[in-house]
Amino acid sequence: MKLTRSEVVSRGETAFPLCGYIFGGYFGDRTRCHINDKGYGVSGSGEYIATDCSGFTSWAWGLGYHAHSSAWGPSGIYGRQGYHKRSSYTGNISTDFLGIRRGDVIHKEGHVILYIGAGETLEASTQHWSNTSTGRGMVHRTSAQGSWTGYTSYSESYSEDYDPELTPDINDWSPESSITPGPPIPPYMDDEELYMMAAVLDNQYTKRYARLKAWRKADK
Repeated sequence: MKLTRSEVVSRGETAFPLCGYIFGGYFGDRTRCHINDKGYGVSGSGEYIATDCSGFTSWAWGLGYHAHSSAWGPSGIYGRQGYHKRSSYTGNISTDFLGIRRGDVIHKEGHVILYIGAGETLEASTQHWSNTSTGRGMVHRTSAQGSWTGYTSYSESYSEDYDPELTPDINDWSPESSITPGPPIPPYMDDEELYMMAAVLDNQYTKRYARLKAWRKADK
């Protein structure tokens, strides 16, 4: 089944009120989540379905799996075919992202949002739920201010492997039928902050490993 742009937007709009942001979450898994007493989203129980930014856009595009946010970047599996650089920084989406259409995904390093048309986006934003108006870490925006670098165009071919017979209808979801989640992720950062932390740690590891190789060579 290949999803049209209208169906992509419909999937996003239908899923949005059911979602709560959990880093690493994918809407298709139906993992439950709730807010804790410190205002952060945690997995394990509750009335919302856990998703992060790329888990949300992966579901909307009907990919059938959780793609990393980098998949929509200029060198990603989808970005390589349809990435468009941002043209200006006015805050107006149609002006800043020339040619953008409903169902496209706006990207910056470590984060993505779904464009639903008329200058509006849907975003799985932060695990600090109490910082968002929805109270679920989900955000409905009418602009794309800040460091967004471009967008990737949707193609119906991306969802060609999507099989509705193998994917539960979200209207059939209930807390009792969701998949039992693993240990909750500490709710300290949002997608972009976690991405940057991982990049720093990876860089530190690479440098440390290089030093170890140099020390071993010197010992011989």
